[in-house]
Amino acid sequence: MKNLQKIIFDRYYLLLISLPIPVWFYLSSFSEINYLPFDKILTLIILFPIIEETLFRGILLPFLSNKFPQRWKSITVANVATSILFSISHLYAHDPIWAFATFLPSLVFGWAQERYNNLLAPISLHSYYNAGWFLLIN
Repeated sequence: MKNLQKIIFDRYYLLLISLPIPVWFYLSSFSEINYLPFDKILTLIILFPIIEETLFRGILLPFLSNKFPQRWKSITVANVATSILFSISHLYAHDPIWAFATFLPSLVFGWAQERYNNLLAPISLHSYYNAGWFLLIN
């Protein structure tokens, strides 16, 4: 619980929470609010973020970090490589432009994992970003 409080009240985490809001407002002006069935909400906002973050930030990112420890400022090579693979994995469900649009949020999720060393950070951000996307825009 103490680790969770450190994450939630960290100024950088709060910044990451606020980052997508202007984008959501802008993009929502082109679409209507969606009312998703409960099972889709569970899948898109809870289940997928847990599975994807466990795979990409819990397994792949640490593995690649051992192989590629280099960094550019606060972004690691491993995070970039993981984010590329994350974007590619979204090609099964999205048009290429939207699949590759997941690259930037993926960098954010990876940065959060590296900063807090706790999967709750990227999982909660991913869930939050998906909620905004699927409820307000998609």
